[in-house]
Amino acid sequence: MTDREKLEKLAGMFRDHVVLLNDQKKTTAEMVRACISRLNSPDSRKRREGINGLIGLAELLEKTP
Repeated sequence: MTDREKLEKLAGMFRDHVVLLNDQKKTTAEMVRACISRLNSPDSRKRREGINGLIGLAELLEKTP
């Protein structure tokens, strides 16, 4: 494999990584918005679901290397 081929492969991997990171940010934002909508509910069970969702998300993000 030539140096150029290695660089092209690396550039492709970098683009894939950037796309993945953007998708993860969008998904995380959707999860936070869903939890916030639960927290705004007058139903205490839904508010508890929102709190538990945010706690779970925080734990998930803390485990991310």
